[in-house]
Amino acid sequence: MNKKIIGLMSSLLILTSVSGCNKSSNSSSSVINSMMSSSSSINSDIHISISQNIYNDNEIIYENIKYKFNDNKFTVSGYNEGIKNAIIVSSINKYPVIGIEDLAFNNCDSLENIKIPEGIITIGESSFFDCDNLLKVVIPEGVTFIGGSAFQYCDKLSSVQLPSTVETIKTFSFFYCYNLVNVIIPEGVKHIENQAFSDTESLKNINLPSTLESIGDYAFRYCDSLSKIIIPDNVTSIGIECFSKCTKLKEVKLSKSLKEIPYSAFYLCKELTNIEIPEGVSCIKDYAFKCCENLQKVVLPNTLTTICNSAFLECKNIENIILPSGLVTIEFEAFCECVKITSIVIPESVTDIGNYVFNYCGDLIIYCESDGSKKGWSRYWNIGVKAIYYAGEWQYVNGVPTPK
Repeated sequence: MNKKIIGLMSSLLILTSVSGCNKSSNSSSSVINSMMSSSSSINSDIHISISQNIYNDNEIIYENIKYKFNDNKFTVSGYNEGIKNAIIVSSINKYPVIGIEDLAFNNCDSLENIKIPEGIITIGESSFFDCDNLLKVVIPEGVTFIGGSAFQYCDKLSSVQLPSTVETIKTFSFFYCYNLVNVIIPEGVKHIENQAFSDTESLKNINLPSTLESIGDYAFRYCDSLSKIIIPDNVTSIGIECFSKCTKLKEVKLSKSLKEIPYSAFYLCKELTNIEIPEGVSCIKDYAFKCCENLQKVVLPNTLTTICNSAFLECKNIENIILPSGLVTIEFEAFCECVKITSIVIPESVTDIGNYVFNYCGDLIIYCESDGSKKGWSRYWNIGVKAIYYAGEWQYVNGVPTPK
């Protein structure tokens, strides 16, 4: 199924129901009528004609943009077909324009440029959804909320500048903006939610701010052009598959505050060559580095206790890996098809090993600190290796494990 259709179905699940503004009161209608009949202008430069701009009792149109009036404020509520360059005014006869409503420019194929003024506080969900020809967005300081799917499927969007006043980049915000190359995320942003930048295939540069605390599921999945990512040390969690299938990702620096590497976090990052798991991480989840076929060097922390199913499956260029002395569990196929590993030491602390952990590692010699297989070691844990030596059968010679 086409990825765009799949994303559309997914994003519909998170949309809040879109309703009109509160029913206009008599006072709202009278204010609008008064404004329309007065000779004063909008922002001192704009005069609105009754015959051309009245839409209904509490909505007006100016320069093909619809504004809705409620509680002495305006919000952008829609557009007229064919609008190409949209300039949102900051006030209308001294009444401020404070927001862009949900779906305001939804499916506006003609829109190429949008100017958002200072004074806007909120940008609603799916407000620019599927604006195929929108080229660039600068969101001014003062905006505190950008809704989910706000710029989803903006196919030609190439540059985005976000304000420091936004704390959260919501789910699907820039999903499938496949021409998006540069994103400026300023200090102040704390959370990047699920699939916020997923499938932005041209994204090359993204600097994450030191204020960032969490990265959601699939947040940067399929960012095929991303080559480097530095996760700030304030980040305490990254979501499942957050960088999976970033096929050109070569350099990763992980936050020192992480406690685990989640499911498929770096799955199919084919160009990744080195990874250092920071101290504090206790678990590497299933498929975390599966099919990182150019991964050569892996540094594991002393705090690591669990390596889950297929965590390093098909990492065919890892040549050496040192398991920490506090490791307890190695699960099913954890190092299966790591064909270049020739030597590994199983610490005494390991009490549980799953089946086929080193399967297809035909040149691998295993050195166990224990004097035999333990009760929690599965029957087929050592299938496919060259040789196994237990305590008393090997020794270190110049720091290298060697059979006696």
